[in-house]
Amino acid sequence: MRPDFIFRSGKYQGKTYSYVRRVDPRWLSWVEANRPEMLKEHGQPRSLDTQVGGIPRKLDTQEEGEERDTWTNPHTFYEIAQKMLRERGDI
Repeated sequence: MRPDFIFRSGKYQGKTYSYVRRVDPRWLSWVEANRPEMLKEHGQPRSLDTQVGGIPRKLDTQEEGEERDTWTNPHTFYEIAQKMLRERGDI
């Protein structure tokens, strides 16, 4: 398996094979035994503008193993605002 293989689905969607091997080798063994189709290559890698289910998808630029700081992530504030508007009944 190529170390730069990227999982397209599952618990580690968007992560590389080498990252998963380093952080959770038991899960990788489970996939090899129970879901080998997850380890198949699927043509060209997706580009930044690829849409998944009609929703634009942006590749994660976070370094592997690095914790995401949710308070500097603009999406966190968007989710909080959406939740507040739903609770108020505005959307």
